[in-house]
Amino acid sequence: MLKNKLKIIALLTLIVLALTTPFVNAENEAVEATSDENSAATATDVSDDENPQEGEQAQDTTTDNSLKSSDAYLFGDTITVDYIVDGNAFIFANKVVINSQIGGNVFVCAKEVTVEENGFVVNSLFGFAEKITVSGVVCDLYAAAKTVDVTGYIYRDMRTGSETLNLTGIVGRDAFVEADKINFTASDENSNIIQGATIGNNFNYTSSEEITIPENMVKGNVDFKKSVDVTSMKSINDYILDLGTFVCTVAVIWLLALWLAPKFVKNPYNILSKKVLPVLGYGILTPIVFAFAFVIFILLGITANIALLSLALLVMLMAISSSAFVITANGLVCSKLKIEKTIQTFGILIISAIVYWLITLIPIVGSIISLVACIIGLGIIVYNILPLKAKADKTEVVEAKSDKTK
Repeated sequence: MLKNKLKIIALLTLIVLALTTPFVNAENEAVEATSDENSAATATDVSDDENPQEGEQAQDTTTDNSLKSSDAYLFGDTITVDYIVDGNAFIFANKVVINSQIGGNVFVCAKEVTVEENGFVVNSLFGFAEKITVSGVVCDLYAAAKTVDVTGYIYRDMRTGSETLNLTGIVGRDAFVEADKINFTASDENSNIIQGATIGNNFNYTSSEEITIPENMVKGNVDFKKSVDVTSMKSINDYILDLGTFVCTVAVIWLLALWLAPKFVKNPYNILSKKVLPVLGYGILTPIVFAFAFVIFILLGITANIALLSLALLVMLMAISSSAFVITANGLVCSKLKIEKTIQTFGILIISAIVYWLITLIPIVGSIISLVACIIGLGIIVYNILPLKAKADKTEVVEAKSDKTK
């Protein structure tokens, strides 16, 4: 009864999200751009001498059609924003070119992102890409990329993390930079400096080596921090915190499973002994199915929420997959040792979680075990969720009863 209610609630939630969230596909944007061009051509063909009022009205319609008065959700291979967006822009593509004004924030994930000279982001640009180039104007820049080139104007603050930063433009206030290589000047073919950077306030940077700052480039203070390998900085407290987090996660999921699905906790023998192949199959195929569904939802342009919801669901399942593996393995150990009391099972579970976590710390071997545990754990979850599982269990019960009667 509880499962049926939860399914109905989840279904209703999906329907509401699908109907209430707008989605704009890149192909739709291309259609709108084409209609704008057609409207402009129509306005031009109308003679002002024959009907000046109609000509003025057509020109006004073209101006209105070049403005998008809502948030833009853009997906595709190459996205070019050459029209005004009076709202936020959410972009996922291979190559992105911004050549117009965007009145809100820009959230972009792409291989290459370019804000051209005519590009203007009124608020913040949050970019994740292989290369990000800013030749226009951005209010605040938050970027993570392999290469960041800033030749334009950052009106307020800039926060970037990259391998290479080429900063030859202007930063109005503070710059917070983490990069292995930083360049502040651009030169021509004859090695003559043709452009240099200007930072209106403080410059805070982290790099492997301290660099020479050109004179008068920074109006405020310069703060340098030497970058250090993160793995060498991990202390005993960090390991203890990681262990405690993992053990608590396993314990919480075990308690939830004991409440909502006690068979999953108390009867793990068939899953790891007789159902290994189906579990492995589910664990391998589930990410593939989710990825395929995500792409289909995006290409069909049904709604962005279903695609994002499916992606979030996959991430959640993979996050708890290791815990599911430990819980199932612990149940198998307890059944072998004939431990049936809940308190004793819980104590063995804590020990199992600690042992598993310690094994994952072993170089190479630990990574392989983590991957296998993730696949098996994901398969276990899916195997216990699918309706086919319930039918199979009923069939096994019927067969067992028939054998007893015989």
